[in-house]
Amino acid sequence: MEMKNIRTVKDSYEKIAEEYQKTRHDFDNRKILEKFLKYLPKKPSVLDVGCGPGMPAKFLSDKGCKITGIDISKNMIK
Repeated sequence: MEMKNIRTVKDSYEKIAEEYQKTRHDFDNRKILEKFLKYLPKKPSVLDVGCGPGMPAKFLSDKGCKITGIDISKNMIK
């Protein structure tokens, strides 16, 4: 991906971060995360690339996973 495209994606996420956070609860993915957990060893380490505001990471952390989350958007992480 060209750097120009990466900046465009990053800038877009920076702009929508606050609104995305407000509506994130509309995307309930607990069922698929529960299914995902069944394939993991006990006390797994999980890398969440593109973690955004971290809802799946928080869910997995609450279930005993060690989470590392990264995102291109500082506002999404904030």
